[in-house]
Amino acid sequence: MQKTSKFFATQTIIGKKMRHHEFSPSSLPMLAECPCFSSSEKETDYTSEGTKRHRRLQSLLEVGVRITEEEEIDDATGVVWAYNKIKEKISQLLCTDASSTDTKQLIDEKKLFVETIVFTHDGAYNNLNFGTCDLFFWDGKSFEAILFDLKTGQKRDATAQMANYALAWFQRFPEISVINSVILYSEFRECKIISFSKEMCENIVFPIIAAAKSQTKKKRTNQYCDWCEFGNHCQARLDAVDVVRFDRPDIFKDGPSFRSSEIVKRALTALDLFSLLPDDDQGFAEAKKEVQECSEAIGYLLHTAKSAAKYLSGIEFNAKKAIKKGITIDGFKLKNKTSPLEVTDIQSVFELSKLSSLDFLACCDVSVSKIAEKMSEETIYAILKEYALPISDDWIKKSGDGILKSAKQKALEKIIEFKRFGIRGENILSIVESVK
Repeated sequence: MQKTSKFFATQTIIGKKMRHHEFSPSSLPMLAECPCFSSSEKETDYTSEGTKRHRRLQSLLEVGVRITEEEEIDDATGVVWAYNKIKEKISQLLCTDASSTDTKQLIDEKKLFVETIVFTHDGAYNNLNFGTCDLFFWDGKSFEAILFDLKTGQKRDATAQMANYALAWFQRFPEISVINSVILYSEFRECKIISFSKEMCENIVFPIIAAAKSQTKKKRTNQYCDWCEFGNHCQARLDAVDVVRFDRPDIFKDGPSFRSSEIVKRALTALDLFSLLPDDDQGFAEAKKEVQECSEAIGYLLHTAKSAAKYLSGIEFNAKKAIKKGITIDGFKLKNKTSPLEVTDIQSVFELSKLSSLDFLACCDVSVSKIAEKMSEETIYAILKEYALPISDDWIKKSGDGILKSAKQKALEKIIEFKRFGIRGENILSIVESVK
C-alpha cells in the first residue's frame, strides 16, 4: 500500500501556484559548477521546441495511443521514440509485453505520474526546493521504481538533477529502495540509466544546495555561463578576460579594463538586451539606438573575443598534449571520443544488412545539398509547380552547369518544409574583422 509522506501531502497544493525555485532540480547541474548560478529563464527557440516536445510526450502518455509504423518513421523530434522507450522500460519492470502497456490506465491507477510538481526537504523537514518531474512510475508494491526525463538538446551530465527528483520520490514513498533514472536523449535516440538509493541522492543533493546557500560562495566560470542571468556581466568572466589581456598585451588592442570600465558594461548590457528583444517589441528601437552608440566599444569587445579565442585554443592544445604525456591537471581529464564510422560502399552494406529500404534509410544521415545535386532540375521544377510553391529568381540565372546549385538546394528545402518531412540545420555566420 502506498504511503505518502505528510510533508509532501501538505506541499502539493502550494506547489501548483509556483513556477520555479531558486535551487530547482534542473538548476542543480549548474549549481554544482558554480554556486552563484541563477537561471536566466530566457525563452529561446530551443526552450520553446523543448516545451513542445514535452507536451507532445505528455499527450501520448495521457491518451495511451498505439504508435503506427508510419508515425515511427516520421518521428523527426524523437518523441515517439521516447514514448516507446518509456513503455519498454515499464513493461520490463512489470514483466509484461510493451505492446500491452497502457499508460493511460497506469495514470488513472496513480502508478504513472506525468509532469508532477515534487518537493524535497532536508532531514528536519525544511523545504529545500521543488521542481516539475517529467515522469515517474511505481506499481505501489515493488521496492523498485523508474524515473524518466526527456532531454531535447545536447547530452550533458544530469546526474544531480536526476538525484534531486529521485530524492523527492524517495521522501514521498518511503517503501521504495531503488529508483532507476532513465534519461531520454531524444535528439540522439539514446538513453542513459543511473540507479539511485536514497543515501546516494542525499550525498549528491545536500552539499550542492548548501554551497549555493553559503554566504561566502564565489562565482566560477563554467560551461553553463551562457544560461545564467549574470551571463556576460559576471565578475568571474570579466576577471578571466582581464587576466588574459594583461598577460599578453602583445596580441590584444589597448582598451579599457573589462572589470571596471563603464563603457564596457554598457556595451555588454546593450548587446544582451538587443539580442533578446523581438523586432516588434516597443523597446526594440531604443535598444537598437543604444547598441549603435556603443558600436566602438562593441568592436573592441569583439576584437578581444576573437583574439582571446585564438590564444586560449593554443593553451588548450598544449594542455591536452601535457595530459597525454602523463601530467595531471587539477579539475581536467581527457575524454576519449571516437568519431562514428562512415560507410563508403553503401550498396554492399545495404545488401549485407538485409534491412528494408526504409529501415536502412533510418540509419543514415541525409544531406539536402547532396540530394539536390543528384536530383534533376526538371524533377524539382515539376514538384514546385505541382504544389504551387513560389519559384526563386535564381532559377532564371544560369551557370555553366545549368541552374545554380544553391537554387536547387533552396528549392528542395522549400519542398521538404512544405511536405513536413522534417529538416534540421542552421545558418552559420562568421564575423570577419575589416582591414582598415
